[in-house]
Amino acid sequence: MSILPSRSEIRLALADPHEWHRALRALNLRPRKFYATRHAFISLVLTRGARIKWVAEYVGTSVEMIERHYGRYLGADTASQLALLDGEGRESPRRAEHRDSSRNSGRT
Repeated sequence: MSILPSRSEIRLALADPHEWHRALRALNLRPRKFYATRHAFISLVLTRGARIKWVAEYVGTSVEMIERHYGRYLGADTASQLALLDGEGRESPRRAEHRDSSRNSGRT
């Protein structure tokens, strides 16, 4: 189940604000402008670990704006970033595939 509205729901909400507020009341949510969903989306995906560049492109803004306004949702991941420098982080799927095929090529 997706928490994001469908395109038709978005069009309806933008076309008729009364429908948007009716939907919020049906969900027992306090009234808010439809634009607030943008903030909720950005906060949610950053909290879940989405890459800043992707988020910025997806919502049509700059990486700088995301960092300035949503930095608190990015988390302090210094240890994981240092692990990547040390080669201890997750390897890319391509690298793992290459490693696995190299191991399997010597088997008969």
